[in-house]
Amino acid sequence: MSEVCFICDKPLKESEVVVVYRGMKILIDASVERNDKFFEYLKDKQSVTVHVQCRKMYTRKSSIVAAKRQRETDQGSTFTISPPHTRARVSEPDFNFKRYCLFCGDEANEEAEKKKAQNVRRKIYNVSTLEFKDSILKVAWTRSDDVAKAVIARIEYEFDLVAAEAKYYNNFYFILL
Repeated sequence: MSEVCFICDKPLKESEVVVVYRGMKILIDASVERNDKFFEYLKDKQSVTVHVQCRKMYTRKSSIVAAKRQRETDQGSTFTISPPHTRARVSEPDFNFKRYCLFCGDEANEEAEKKKAQNVRRKIYNVSTLEFKDSILKVAWTRSDDVAKAVIARIEYEFDLVAAEAKYYNNFYFILL
C-alpha cells in the first residue's frame, strides 16, 4: 500500500481515506478523460487507497472539465482549432453555425461569455452580409495554413452564412485577416 494519495500526492494520514476496488474503472476513465497519465499507474492495480475528498473531486464531471480547460491554458494555446467538419460522409453531421464559431470551432455561447470576467470575454458576432463568406474565403485561400484550411472546410459548402445564423468570435476574425 502506498503512503501517499496518488491524486494529491499528500500523505494518506492527513484525512479520511477509502480503498477503491470496484471503482477502479471510474478512476481510470477519469484519468483518460483528464489526459493526466495516471491511467498508466492505475491499469495494473487491483485497488488503490486515496483520500475520500480527492476521489470525489477527481471523478466529478465539472472538475474534469475544469482540469481540461486548465491544461489547455497551461499549454499556452491561444488559438486552438477543432477539426473541420466536412460533408464527405452522409453519416457525419454538418457544422452547426448557430452554436459554434466558424473560425475556431469553439462553442459561441453568449451566456457563457457573460459569466466570465469582463477582461477575458470574447465578443460574438453574427454574420450579417452575403459578401462575408466570399471575403473570408479569399483571405483563407491566400493564407492556406491550417487555420485557413479549417475555415475553408467549414464554410465552403454553406451557401448562405446569414441564413445559417453563423457566429464568430471577433478576435479570431482579426487573427484570420
